[in-house]
Amino acid sequence: MRFRPGKRTSSSVSTRITLLDSATVHQGGPRRLWDELERIRHRLNREGGLPVYGARVRITPDGTLTFSRGGWSVTVA
Repeated sequence: MRFRPGKRTSSSVSTRITLLDSATVHQGGPRRLWDELERIRHRLNREGGLPVYGARVRITPDGTLTFSRGGWSVTVA
């Protein structure tokens, strides 16, 4: 939407939300996806990157991948 002086707009913005702000979220269903995203966001802010960047990868003969960095690891079968 473009703002044109002298014209009325159908919506307005009263606050600006940044990456560091908290949001009010209503969750439903079996998993708390917002909680998972918040956990990842906090780690990203704290460490400056996700653990997969710079991780070591181990590939077994059956094709299983194990990524590890520091105390973090994940296996993809």
